[in-house]
Amino acid sequence: MRTLLASCVLFLVLEACAKAPKAPDVPPPTLSPTAQVAYDQYLSGLSLESLGSLEPAVFVISEDGATIRWSFCPQGADPCPNDTMVGDAIDWCDERAATSCHVYARGKQKV
Repeated sequence: MRTLLASCVLFLVLEACAKAPKAPDVPPPTLSPTAQVAYDQYLSGLSLESLGSLEPAVFVISEDGATIRWSFCPQGADPCPNDTMVGDAIDWCDERAATSCHVYARGKQKV
């Protein structure tokens, strides 16, 4: 009887662990020197003669820090960044990276 009870408890614990949500993957907490340069450039915005000054929208980086994608807000975009812009940046990064990609910053705010 004790063996049966212990087996049932073990089964329930293992089943709960298997169904537990996986901890989300996160971008590296510190950027490599190369990624830091890219992030600094992203934060400074983009100034194009034909478009004027554009504000940072989203900065995406792979878990290993090797692949980076950023986007800028089109003038007059509201809201910016929008979910499509963020999704496109993650998709682009995921296609090229050896590891998963994640949002590091939205606008000028780290996530």
